[in-house]
Amino acid sequence: MTYLPDPVRPRLTQPARRMARGALRLLSAAAWRTLHPSTREPFVEAPRPTPLPRLHVETPDGWVLPLFRLDPAPGGAGAPILLVHSAAGSAHAFRYGSEGLAQALAAAGYTVFLATHRGDQDAQPPLRPTAVRLADVASLDLPEALMAVREATGARAVHVGGFGLGAVLAMGLAARCRDEVASVTALAPPLCLPTPSTHARSMAVALGLLPAHWSVPLRSLARAGVPLIEGGVSPGDRLRGQLAYTTEDLPLSVAEELLDWVARGTPHLAPGVDFEASLADARAPLHVLQGGDDTLARPEGAARARAAWGGETTVTEVAGAGHLDLLLGRDVAADVHKPLIEWLATHRDRVWGRTRVSA
Repeated sequence: MTYLPDPVRPRLTQPARRMARGALRLLSAAAWRTLHPSTREPFVEAPRPTPLPRLHVETPDGWVLPLFRLDPAPGGAGAPILLVHSAAGSAHAFRYGSEGLAQALAAAGYTVFLATHRGDQDAQPPLRPTAVRLADVASLDLPEALMAVREATGARAVHVGGFGLGAVLAMGLAARCRDEVASVTALAPPLCLPTPSTHARSMAVALGLLPAHWSVPLRSLARAGVPLIEGGVSPGDRLRGQLAYTTEDLPLSVAEELLDWVARGTPHLAPGVDFEASLADARAPLHVLQGGDDTLARPEGAARARAAWGGETTVTEVAGAGHLDLLLGRDVAADVHKPLIEWLATHRDRVWGRTRVSA
């Protein structure tokens, strides 16, 4: 398997565009310092994440998706884990800053793969792309990524993890590919969503009237809002860096689906299929990590996951944590990474079959 360096976009852009991006960063930092003159905190915790090796995954309907790889620390066994990002976040959200989940897993000896799908800016569409649908992400993109990880590492099965929407997709992947998933780590899965509002229903109708190939420009909106962000449970410099460097635009078709989730109060990945009922097909052990103060993925969802899941289930609640705090919190290493890695260690050897191939 050949890995290619990730051609980071600034390296491919014209000098004028690089200068414009640099000027935008300086302008944002100056605006933030003006709005918060007494704050000693740096504007962002870290620069843009550095390039990673990648391989290409081609789906049956012609999409080409990069799959990024972070190798284990020296001496690590290299058990593979595939991480699936949230809505409006990029794959690199798992490795931004000083305490990224991807770095923690690599330090613990895992080979970390960061999945992308057809809704991401790095995805290459076929000549005649159709609207991006979560059903296709679940049934085509992620199973192909899972197969690519197995081929690259020689593993019989792969640990899978996800945050937010990515947690739902990871759980659905375990139910669909039950023999190829070794375990599932679900960070803040939105199985129990806030009470739907009339506004959410109206937004869903409005989005349905727009062309499906359009996107909600969340990258631009996030960068414009960066100077307004202050710290809380999550450090402000980490939040600002995530917004600036790891935010993705959201296809309107996916935004419409997510609003429909809100209207229903629960997620679904395929028309006519009850998502929670489908989880009974899963056999891999499941670890749900839930924020005690999460108002988006409400804590009641953990109980619903335990009741629906077909295999062993463990729930860890992080007291006082909101939705993003499981990814970006001040104490994320102790509150999230430590229990996650300790739980994974009990299932580490589930990935290897009789024939193990060196990556």
